[in-house]
Amino acid sequence: MMHVKIRAASAALASCLAAALLSASAASAAVITAFDPVPSETARNTPVTVTLRMTNPDQTDVANVALAINASRFNDDDETSAPIAPQGVNCGNGTQVTSLPVGTPPGTVACHWDTVAKNGGVVAMSVTILPPDGSYVSLRGYQAIGAAIPVQAASANTQVARPKADLNIQVSAPGQIAVGETAQLKTTLNMVSGDSADGVRNVPNFSLFEFSTRNVDVLGVSATAGTCRSEPVKASDPLSRLEIVVPDMLTISCQGGTLTPGGSITATVTVKGKSPGVVSESPSFGVSGMQDSTPLQKWWEYPQFRVGVYQAPAAPPIPAFVDPTPLDQAELSAPAGGLLNVSKQGIAKLVAACHVATGCPQATLFYAGGKGKTKIVGQAKLRALGNGKTTTVTLKLTKKQLKALKAAKKKGVQITISGAELTISATLLARK
Repeated sequence: MMHVKIRAASAALASCLAAALLSASAASAAVITAFDPVPSETARNTPVTVTLRMTNPDQTDVANVALAINASRFNDDDETSAPIAPQGVNCGNGTQVTSLPVGTPPGTVACHWDTVAKNGGVVAMSVTILPPDGSYVSLRGYQAIGAAIPVQAASANTQVARPKADLNIQVSAPGQIAVGETAQLKTTLNMVSGDSADGVRNVPNFSLFEFSTRNVDVLGVSATAGTCRSEPVKASDPLSRLEIVVPDMLTISCQGGTLTPGGSITATVTVKGKSPGVVSESPSFGVSGMQDSTPLQKWWEYPQFRVGVYQAPAAPPIPAFVDPTPLDQAELSAPAGGLLNVSKQGIAKLVAACHVATGCPQATLFYAGGKGKTKIVGQAKLRALGNGKTTTVTLKLTKKQLKALKAAKKKGVQITISGAELTISATLLARK
């Protein structure tokens, strides 16, 4: 916009319009400069022609005058206004100024007239522009008389109609999660009908502004179209007046993609429970430069995430392992020193115990050892036992085996006792 912001720029414009083109005086002339009525809204993709008029109500002519028009526009996603290049300029019976001073805002056009007739004489210039859909258009009109510095004399505004679509937003998230558990917060923008979003002039935009991370950590952000990012929130420290990062707060956003009637875009924020509390956030999802033909009218109907985060109870202790095969939980006690005495009647005894909650079933034990004349082979019964119970296992040697054992004298006969998934070794000795 051609505001007289800087004296140097104003002086330069005055020098150009006044010194180069408007050489005479008459700066005190009482003229009226105004835009012809401009509609508050104009149609999409349609050239707009605006006219700036200077009327001289005085009883004397006004010599060496100039008019200038500057048009700029501002769209939803713009951070600053941008000039609109004229598509056509009409100076009527005047002359277009082809050389404007350095510093003149881009897009400014000017016209010069030698004289504006007295008693209601009029000079006018027209400019035709084609602003983008949805633009807010600002028009500034300037006048210069004689050698006077150009001043803003008129202003007007209009807005180009936006494309329209029936848009709605849906959110989905679990009602609660445990600390350490992950979850997805999903926001879907649906286009039911209407104009398409091309991703250039009309861009889908998702945001969760100042998302609190006190109770959850953000693990990632993604969308089915466009690109996403997650950034720390920054603010000015009231004490140091320096920029700082606000703790426990992020701004999450996704932008881009195209959207046509019947289509949708979903943005997903993946979080992990951090501490007990409630996640209460309101997502925003829309299309820049596009009007929602069915906007929500009640603030309490706007979608919102509400997810409780709770501390899950500690897991119960892991119970002691109990082998499903109880036989290997029975235990044979090895005899002291590994020596198993056999009575004169050919009987030796072992102790067995059960360590199974459900008990140990009956089993058969086998024993064997020696070789040749001292070979001893046999079996013994192990009765069923309850958990924690003990019993005696009796090995009964035959007369022949007892005779062979006596022949071995002090060496005895080493045997292996096995069965019920148990194995021990012992040396049989004949007791005198």
